[in-house]
Amino acid sequence: MGLFVSLQLLYPRSDPEAPRRAFVPLWVSTGWLGKSRLRFPRDIILLDENCYHCLLDGKGPAEYLDHLEKENIKYKVLELVSLSQEVRKTLKLPVSISVPENSDFKIWMESTMPIVAGLQFSFPPNELSPRVEWQLKQIDYRSVVDSALVAAGLKLDRLGSDAEKKTHEKSSGKVHESVPERDRYVHSPKNYTIVMSGILDLEDKCHRRGTVNYLAVLDFDHLKINGGIKITSMHLVADNKHYKVK
Repeated sequence: MGLFVSLQLLYPRSDPEAPRRAFVPLWVSTGWLGKSRLRFPRDIILLDENCYHCLLDGKGPAEYLDHLEKENIKYKVLELVSLSQEVRKTLKLPVSISVPENSDFKIWMESTMPIVAGLQFSFPPNELSPRVEWQLKQIDYRSVVDSALVAAGLKLDRLGSDAEKKTHEKSSGKVHESVPERDRYVHSPKNYTIVMSGILDLEDKCHRRGTVNYLAVLDFDHLKINGGIKITSMHLVADNKHYKVK
């Protein structure tokens, strides 16, 4: 471990004024046999801070989650319920949908890569004490393999293209270019998925009642359309019968 940290501190920096950083891994969640599950929104700010700010867009975490459940998800469920032939056979449109008093709304993140958690030490120039913060990092084993092949001289084409890209970015000033807050946007695809599940109450115009169980994800390519909500699975329970809506 000491050698690993030392190598990070001694690794050459492109910017001499940038602080030296060392990451000390303390916990690993392997995604080799499945998906690593993380908390939202606590962990996304550590894993993808830009996405965190884009999603919340100035709201607090509680306000964002409340709007997500009571507006975005509710609207999408209502849309699918109204279009479903199974629902039309069972209930009389129009229907009203509401969030139960004791909501069972859950939201989490699933990483397609192993996750390493640990302490990040930053040593700014001319400062005696380091800055310490908790960090999450994804292990892209494909990049690790590619880097190993490049180091062994087995993928010189990749090495050449990367070198040309870095040379172009350095000459164009992109290496040190910062992205203004107003120009932030969510890059896609992601190596993780944000998943939601919950139950909504339903009532038709004849006052017949039921519940809708849903599973949803965030579509990062369409976040501007109803918050990017995409329903992946939905079931209606009415009159003690189960109906698959989606």
